[in-house]
Amino acid sequence: MDTKGFLGSAGNSGNTFVWKKEGRASIVIHPKHGFKQRSVVWIPEVVTERVGRVEKETLQKKMFKSPGINDNCPLAEFIEYLEENDSIEEDEVVLQFGSTKKAETYTKGDVLGLKGFNYKKKLKPTQQFVFNIVDVENVEGGIQVIDPTPPSLSQNIASLIKTTIKRKGDVEGDPMQTPYVIGLSFDEDAAPALKYKAEALWDEDVTDEVMELLDKAGNDLSPYYNSDTPEEIWEVLVVGINDLTADFEPTFLSKKTKKNGSKKIEEEVVEEEELVEEKVVKPKKTSKKVIAKPKEEPKKNEEEVEMEECMGCGKMISVDAMKCPYCKAAFTIIDEEETKDEPKEEVVEEMWTCPNKKCGAENPINKSRCGDCGEKRPK
Repeated sequence: MDTKGFLGSAGNSGNTFVWKKEGRASIVIHPKHGFKQRSVVWIPEVVTERVGRVEKETLQKKMFKSPGINDNCPLAEFIEYLEENDSIEEDEVVLQFGSTKKAETYTKGDVLGLKGFNYKKKLKPTQQFVFNIVDVENVEGGIQVIDPTPPSLSQNIASLIKTTIKRKGDVEGDPMQTPYVIGLSFDEDAAPALKYKAEALWDEDVTDEVMELLDKAGNDLSPYYNSDTPEEIWEVLVVGINDLTADFEPTFLSKKTKKNGSKKIEEEVVEEEELVEEKVVKPKKTSKKVIAKPKEEPKKNEEEVEMEECMGCGKMISVDAMKCPYCKAAFTIIDEEETKDEPKEEVVEEMWTCPNKKCGAENPINKSRCGDCGEKRPK
């Protein structure tokens, strides 16, 4: 962001964090990596802890750096969802964090920061600035980061720069082009808008030690303004979403979600596996089918697997299988050519002759009486 961008944005900041350093500080803004803007929001986080045999539920505000609605920020999309949903009244509760008597509820008006509602519960992201500076009273500390700067301080610095540019010109009045000492002061007892002040300290020269630091690269500010992931923001926000807004679904979710108590749980979407069409080939001796394994995309020149019916269960298995994977029947491979002309052994069953002279029938040895006349088998 350039100086003009900062001047135009500082007045819109809504940061509530307090910055102070012994009530005052003299700083020089780093000209190369001076300041970065970020959008932040505080969402209540439910924390459960066990105290003895009792579970105690507490709420604490957790700060998130919003990636913005164009980057699938679930919070920004939820706010847009409320703004466009006329069926939800302004005084209707849309979020509830916690389940005890100390649970915190948010109406649509609270979340959007509408007039007449609790402005402290406004969840629209607000602007903050982080600075790379050199403390002229502590040069040994090197290049330091002011994180974060409250809105009133940002506004005062912006106002100071505007005034200085008018008096000194675009080059000398711009601290990013011509570094000069800026005095910061903090009064805890003053009204919120007057707690922080910024002024140009023209009586203090920028020393050679300070300039030497300003010639070096500043701290990497990206960890201070890089956005949190949509997953991290959604994990906290979804806890508070109630039935009134249960149909809200952020765009970053690639899978469908369903309501489960106070949370939404991802529903697995099972895609049906495409089966490859059966191929029929002419076998050498007997007719058998060849089935390719199911795949998303059949590979070219894929080796065909010869199959046959299992003698135990009838399912198709590989001709080379020694055991059926379905019914566990074991097989023995017999060489058809070697056994083709071998004579089969004849099984001669033992018989007995009925002693009745009028009958004389032959009966199997395992029968105790004659099958024709009923005569007992002789001992």
